[in-house]
Amino acid sequence: MRYLQTEEGSTQDKVDFKINLPCSTYLVATPSTSEEFSALLSGSEACEKSSIKFVPTDTQLAQILAKTCFYLHFRVVEQVENSASLFSRSIQGHPVCLLAKYMEGSLSVDGKSSDQTFLSNILDDMKILLTGPALQQQS
Repeated sequence: MRYLQTEEGSTQDKVDFKINLPCSTYLVATPSTSEEFSALLSGSEACEKSSIKFVPTDTQLAQILAKTCFYLHFRVVEQVENSASLFSRSIQGHPVCLLAKYMEGSLSVDGKSSDQTFLSNILDDMKILLTGPALQQQS
């Protein structure tokens, strides 16, 4: 705790602290149709690309999608066999489109957004979420 002197001569307490928020905190799960999703991917609004591949702790695509939607604020646009399209928007309106493919125990995620840094951080959030220790259920 520090003591600071203001111009008026009074002192006040100041506590320094830091809060680390994942970028996914700034996402809002937004519904999208397959047609709207395709239009975003082919248009200029989502032009920055990024990819990631890792081995998740879950072995079912349904579990992977459930965690991604709940914790990272995405919505599933379409799911076909072992792949799914996911969509969300940042609170600033940046679209985030993901294509997740689960094959032979590994997850490959291709992303597209209007903000490259934000997209990379979202993919990192996803990897941390899905490769970290399993969440403990509270009784």
